[in-house]
Amino acid sequence: MVDVPRADQERHLRAIIPEWLTRPPEHEVLLRQRREDEAREAARVAVVARREVASRLRAGVGFALAVQVFFTQLTLAPLGLAALVGLGLGAVLQWRDEGGFTWAFGGIVVGFEAAAWHGSPILTMIATCCMGLVGGVVGVLRDPLFRIR
Repeated sequence: MVDVPRADQERHLRAIIPEWLTRPPEHEVLLRQRREDEAREAARVAVVARREVASRLRAGVGFALAVQVFFTQLTLAPLGLAALVGLGLGAVLQWRDEGGFTWAFGGIVVGFEAAAWHGSPILTMIATCCMGLVGGVVGVLRDPLFRIR
């Protein structure tokens, strides 16, 4: 028996067996292609979802910190609490899906938390109402259905 190198065996088989007999059926090729497309789309959707979560958390923290700086300037303890309240607001925005009402309620909470450091009930009430309105406006402006493309 003669020992034939593998490359020669493959070349001989390619010469005697037509390519159309060895390639996968057309439906198998299409099925593989569809699976690859679905995997790419799932990866893209996952990236968009992560960006959306990060954007909502950033928006909540930014809003809470901006309101806190407006009322108490750069005092460290209120800013730390505002960052935690902002993270909570961002989590609620993610959970309840971002909308004007959720932002308005978040504005009320953030305004109450920010003005409560002053100890004046009148200032707290006014700040709570004003920040609720500001939160509602921010919610409308951040609403994807409101955006003009």
